[in-house]
Amino acid sequence: MNLYVIGPVMGTPGLNRAAFEEARSRLVAAGYNARIPHDFIPVGASRELAMRMSLHNLLDNADGVALLDGWIGSEGARTEYEVARACGIEMLGVRSWVEFARKGARP
Repeated sequence: MNLYVIGPVMGTPGLNRAAFEEARSRLVAAGYNARIPHDFIPVGASRELAMRMSLHNLLDNADGVALLDGWIGSEGARTEYEVARACGIEMLGVRSWVEFARKGARP
């Protein structure tokens, strides 16, 4: 299953890369394919370009969305959330995805 991790990026130290990397590591260890925006959005991209690239990746490659803590405080993550919700893409916190994998279940 392909998961896309969303959460706060702009205005965070190091663009919150450490939190995204940690989430990806946990998800991959649980058996998921996980992508983070840092994989394909160039450093210095405008907010508008970053959102276009993120939404494109979300819609074309994600079977589910993994929510980082603090996602709701991010305008970009809220936009990604609403698009995923409108498209019927399953969304859970990182911990919940890991727990489902551990139980051999699917949300």
